[in-house]
This record gives sequence, C-alpha cells and structure tokens, in this order.
Amino acid sequence: MDDSFDSAPATRSLIKPIWAVNWLPRFRPRSAQHALAPDAPAALRPAARTRREVDESDAAHLLRAQLRLRWFNAPNRRMLAIVSVDPREPDDPIASRVVLASAHAGQKTLLVDADIRTPVPSGLLARARTSAGLCSLLERRASPTEAIVPGSVPGLWLLPAGTPGESPEKLFANGDLKQVLQEAAKGFDMVLIVTPRIGAYADSLVISEAVGGALFTVQRHHTSASRLKEAASQLRSMDVMIVGAVFTDI
Repeated sequence: MDDSFDSAPATRSLIKPIWAVNWLPRFRPRSAQHALAPDAPAALRPAARTRREVDESDAAHLLRAQLRLRWFNAPNRRMLAIVSVDPREPDDPIASRVVLASAHAGQKTLLVDADIRTPVPSGLLARARTSAGLCSLLERRASPTEAIVPGSVPGLWLLPAGTPGESPEKLFANGDLKQVLQEAAKGFDMVLIVTPRIGAYADSLVISEAVGGALFTVQRHHTSASRLKEAASQLRSMDVMIVGAVFTDI
C-alpha cells in the first residue's frame, strides 16, 4: 500500500507537534541558478524568467524569512540541518535556493556539504574549487579559512565535503563534529548543512544532533509517511528540534 504524501497538510499532521507554528511553503526545486533575487547582477541572471521561476524565487525568500523567524532568531542558532528520508529527494537545490536568497538579503551565508559519502556534489557545491573541505576540518588537516570558499554571489560561502582520509564512521564518531561546525559557522548569519538521506547511515542523525535543529524535505507522491514518522521520532529522541518541513512538488 502506498503511504506517500499527496498534500502539505497531510505531512504537517503527521509530524505534529512541530516547533514552527505555520507550515513552510510548497517548494518546486529546479536548477539553483534561477534562485536569484530580481535585482541580482544581469550577468548572474538568465535572460528571461518564467512565471514559475519567479514563483520559486519568491518561495525561496519566503522560506528564508520563516527560518529567520522560527530558528535563526536566537544568537546561538546559526546552523540548521537539511534532512530527507527519500533517496530521490534533491536536498541541495532546496538548500541552494535558500542560501542564495539569504545572501541577496544581505546576510553572510554558508552552505555546507556534510554528505561525505557522495563523491560528486551537485548544484552550488559542485562549483566549489578547493582541495580542502569538511573532511579536512574533521581530520584537522585544514582551517576554516582554507576550506571555506566564496560562492557565486556576494555574501555566499561554500564548504564542500572534501575527501575523507578515513572512514565516515570514524570521522563522525570522534566527537569533534559539533566543535568543527561551530568553528566554521563563526561570523555567519545563516548556515545550512546538507546531510545524507536519513536511514541509510547514521550520519544525518549525528549531524542533526550536533546542529540541534533540522528541516525536513518532503516530496509529493514519493516520501513515505512511515519513514518520515520514524525519522522525526529518532531526531526528537536525540533532543533535535524539528523546525518544520518543505513540501516539494516536482
């Protein structure tokens, strides 16, 4: 029997009680290059934008504003994990659009790729050119200033996953993850961390616990209700605050 979601209200009713009072907007992720503010430099914008692309940009700015109100409104909350339970759900385009919207709003923003098991990143993170990365920070082979590189627009910075010198299990089990992420987040207003799919490995749970807050991505007609419910239960048992979810409709 198919237990996937067909509407945002159905998703909201499942993961209640959630900390965010209101549901986060529906989101249709496409290419991250279109998630630019209307006043972005002409060289960075496509020649023409469709109504759908404009709507998606507005959704990204609305999501950024909601996250600012419901999570990043406290001095000690600069980081948020983006979590999916569906292997087909593209987390990076969602995170990419939000960090672009944040940078265009004048906030110093960092996008972190914490999926160190995936050798080929996508979206904005694929453009990061550095020999270092999160793995280098965890193994103390580099400093944040060496691993974090500027993004495609002013105010946006990227921390790619990098190449692990030892197994991911050892990297995330050494107890340094929280400290490393806090060091990397210094000076930033918003830090979004893309995690591996929850369930396949323990990585997402460990990362979310270190960050303290998580935002689910839920794909229409694909994300399993039972998997989402189990994931929400696991995170709450680790005292991770579930900020809400982005209901995507691709």
